[in-house]
Amino acid sequence: MMTLEQLVQKIQKLSPEARQKVEALVEELAQQEAKKPPRQDFYGSLRDLNLPDLSLEDFLQARREMWANFPKEFPEGNE
Repeated sequence: MMTLEQLVQKIQKLSPEARQKVEALVEELAQQEAKKPPRQDFYGSLRDLNLPDLSLEDFLQARREMWANFPKEFPEGNE
């Protein structure tokens, strides 16, 4: 990726017609970017589900319970 200074240097070397094309392209890209809705922040995206507060200890306890009966080694022949 080129720096802004490198980009400006390349644009300065262009003909006036080419500069107008660059200007039109940049304007079009700016309008496209302005039309994009802002990305939703992940934090708070589950807020509307009204889930109970979960402490770290509650999470760790649930994880211990889930993995308690998981086999430590896989049975032979299921490779």
